[in-house]
Amino acid sequence: MSSFNQFISLFRHQDLRILILQITMLAICIGCPFAEATQNDPGDGYTNDQCTECHEEMADDHGKSRHSDIQCLECRQQAAEEAHEEVLLPSVDCRQCHAPHDEKVAHDAHLGVSCEACHLNQVSPVKDSDSGQIQWKIDRRPDGISAVHSMLRTDDDAFCRRCHTNGNAIGAVAMVLPAKSVMCMPCHAATFSLGDTITLIALIFFGLGILGAASIWFSGSQPGDEVSGMGSNLFKTIHSIVAVIFSNRIFSVVKALILDGLLQRRLFRISRSRWFIHALIFFPFLFRFCWGLMALLASIWLPKWQGAWIMLDKNHPLSAFLFDLSGVLVILGVILILVRKYVPGTGDKLKGLPKADWPAYSLMGGIMIVGFLLEAMRIAMTGTPQGSQYAFLGYTISRLFGGDDLTGIYGYMWYLHAIFTGAFMAYLPFSRMFHMIMAPISLALAAAAQQHRSELA
Repeated sequence: MSSFNQFISLFRHQDLRILILQITMLAICIGCPFAEATQNDPGDGYTNDQCTECHEEMADDHGKSRHSDIQCLECRQQAAEEAHEEVLLPSVDCRQCHAPHDEKVAHDAHLGVSCEACHLNQVSPVKDSDSGQIQWKIDRRPDGISAVHSMLRTDDDAFCRRCHTNGNAIGAVAMVLPAKSVMCMPCHAATFSLGDTITLIALIFFGLGILGAASIWFSGSQPGDEVSGMGSNLFKTIHSIVAVIFSNRIFSVVKALILDGLLQRRLFRISRSRWFIHALIFFPFLFRFCWGLMALLASIWLPKWQGAWIMLDKNHPLSAFLFDLSGVLVILGVILILVRKYVPGTGDKLKGLPKADWPAYSLMGGIMIVGFLLEAMRIAMTGTPQGSQYAFLGYTISRLFGGDDLTGIYGYMWYLHAIFTGAFMAYLPFSRMFHMIMAPISLALAAAAQQHRSELA
């Protein structure tokens, strides 16, 4: 303790305090130049005026652009190097400031297109032979000057004709196709849009089918009800469902939904062969829906997460393989249904199970077959992008197309695929496959009814 007191008394000595202060000031004076040298960006101190000393033709162009308040070197940091006039600088990466467009805007087909190819004026899109990416080249005006900083509006279909023309060299479809809508979500990353005619017609019939089923579910009346009919039963059902959600019975309902609705436990106990065929069709659709929905939401909410763009990239090895595998499983399931029907001794007739619905199975098969043809055409049309070989079936079929011009026919095949999908969605509420939607709802209604009975007891 005495040593500590002596140290404190020594520190209080005025000469020692002055010496410490002098050493501290000296360290700051020596360290400041080094700190400034390490913290300053190579481009600090450069201004637009210095850039226009050599690039004077760009001064007016940049001054009229929407980036006129940004210094050149904020985007062109490489230009701060002394010998930049002797080296071809790489294109500006717009993602330095801007997040990538989500699936609603750019769609997965444009993941390999550079920002400038769409957004810059007086440029033409070109395809890089090595990477397969869509880059751009400057279109010079007669005076040799290009308004390369001028940004374009890209919300007009007429603008899309820059790439989407007959016989284009970059592998773009000649038609300007609508974005994949909510109708496409069971299989693809898509938007919640309803803009195209096929989707609207399909959803109208689908909605009518749902309303018809709902009118049957809620049409009866219970003895002693003061108000009978659909409205009364619907109100009581909703009330019971809400009561179940906020009670301990929610765990039993979730368990029943998973085991009986999702995993089809009842079907497994009745016929394992039919359960297997059902699984080959149902689970690939479920996988594709979950994958596409997660990719869409991630592209909107987490645009900087690389996983979102991997999930959207059809040519990424993981996405390409899993989507081809899931499609093959669905086709295999449809084939096994045909085998059970036409090969003697392979089918079983069990009570309580819906009969085969051949229109629905035919539409599903058509959707998958045309889908694989579209994938093969896309791979061939875009020059077999890197990673597309992992889409093993689509890649194999694409070898049959060779180097033919597919930009025109692809659009018609796309609409055929959409028509098959719309017809399936419109037919689903009226088909025997409607149990895929009805089963989880029936389980929830049964749980709600049981809760209602327990409250009355």
